[in-house]
Amino acid sequence: MKYHGIKPVYNVWLSKDDGKYFGPGVAMLIEGVKRTGSLSSAAKEIGMAYSKAWRIIKRSEELTGCKLLLSRTGGAHGGGAFSGKDSSKVDRSAAYAARHIAKNLVAAGVADEVLVELSYAIGIAQPLSIYVDTYRSPRPAALEGMTDGEIARRIGRLFDLRPAAIVKRFGLKNPIFEATASYGHFGNRPYKQVEKVWENGREVEREIEYFGWEKLDAVDCIRKEFGL
Repeated sequence: MKYHGIKPVYNVWLSKDDGKYFGPGVAMLIEGVKRTGSLSSAAKEIGMAYSKAWRIIKRSEELTGCKLLLSRTGGAHGGGAFSGKDSSKVDRSAAYAARHIAKNLVAAGVADEVLVELSYAIGIAQPLSIYVDTYRSPRPAALEGMTDGEIARRIGRLFDLRPAAIVKRFGLKNPIFEATASYGHFGNRPYKQVEKVWENGREVEREIEYFGWEKLDAVDCIRKEFGL
């Protein structure tokens, strides 16, 4: 309906227990995240403080019982600090696993450049998706025509990407994270060192490995899987 250039605009809210939980503000935030890939950028677009945007999203998730946004660390969609997270959080452990896979794919000759992204949902051990982007970089003739999606499927067969398996593979329950405070989490050389750790209620000395996600220990199995 229009009258002399005037048209009605309707705003719709969903409510539960007398509390509004989904209105135009939430919809604008979600659309902004879809467009920019970042809650921070979406909040900035509509002139809202990030802390307020985060509270709105969390409140809506609590009332609906649904996850409205999935968080990711690193990759092409921006980064984030995960030094304060324990190893059970996939923000940290899956970032190490993705780094390990990408580095070994390049070393095995699958492609010259590789991005690996892993997405998880709360309460589900296996990743919901494994995303690979080789940026159309050069690859061997044996892999000519192979899609990034097929590379991702083979990664899923080769690597156990359950959070508990990642923690066990890289020894993430060991006291190794102080070393990441110097020169960051990635790019360091892996090494082993004897440290004092607590086991069964007593302190013992044991050799532990640092930066295990930097090792090139999966090159042979990748080459075998891809026929290189």
